[in-house]
Amino acid sequence: MNLETIVKYAKRAVAITFLGAVAYFGVGCSNNENEEPEPDTTGPNVVCVIQNSYEGTQDVNAEVTDESGVQTVNLRYRKVGSTDSWTNEPMTNSNGNTWTAPVDFPPDELEYKVIATDTVGNTSEITGTARKYANEPNGDNELATRLEQYKNEPGSEVLDYRINYTLDLGETLIQVDYWVLLENPSYPGDPKYGYIVVGWYQGESDGDHTAEKQLLDDYFVPWAQIDPCPADEIDSKLDEIRASGWVSSQVKAKSYEKEVF
Repeated sequence: MNLETIVKYAKRAVAITFLGAVAYFGVGCSNNENEEPEPDTTGPNVVCVIQNSYEGTQDVNAEVTDESGVQTVNLRYRKVGSTDSWTNEPMTNSNGNTWTAPVDFPPDELEYKVIATDTVGNTSEITGTARKYANEPNGDNELATRLEQYKNEPGSEVLDYRINYTLDLGETLIQVDYWVLLENPSYPGDPKYGYIVVGWYQGESDGDHTAEKQLLDDYFVPWAQIDPCPADEIDSKLDEIRASGWVSSQVKAKSYEKEVF
């Protein structure tokens, strides 16, 4: 091998070694570890669903995450369709990504929003609606108000009413949320010849009234039940019951009325 060939192979070896070093050490390339991270420009991710339930205090939980950390979370709510200011409930970080607030909900259909802010000032929010049903006291109060309106209407068929009434049927006592004395068309305005209808607003602690309904059917006493709803819907549901003839038009004999009353 002559000198020229030896030099040629030596240059090739140096070139290969240099290229290998460039590939390994990244000569001429920037080091990614020294680059500044992209700034956080988005608000926190929020997940919160408030379930339909009865009015009263319940814990509302929200799952909130953010790459920069979460600074504050607030729950706000008001009645659907209202232009009133929002009721604000600050939420606290109870565990991990969970933020919690105990809220005393009124018996309304509510709109709500959860607003979260991260540590660099970005804000986001989610919205939703929830129905909070009237419980026994509020439901019964709504019944009383509406029945009083019926009673005071000129020419009304409602002669009298009772709220939370104990009805005696064949020596069996039945507790009803409302008892209404209706006029017998054959004896206008005479409560001695009126007939009764009864019913319930279904509160949180109520059973299904199956046994009571069967006994009322056995004694031909018309009944109706209003299922759980926000307080301001009870009036319209009672209006529907009235419009349907209070479920039945069965008229009791005078002798039976005396026994019942």
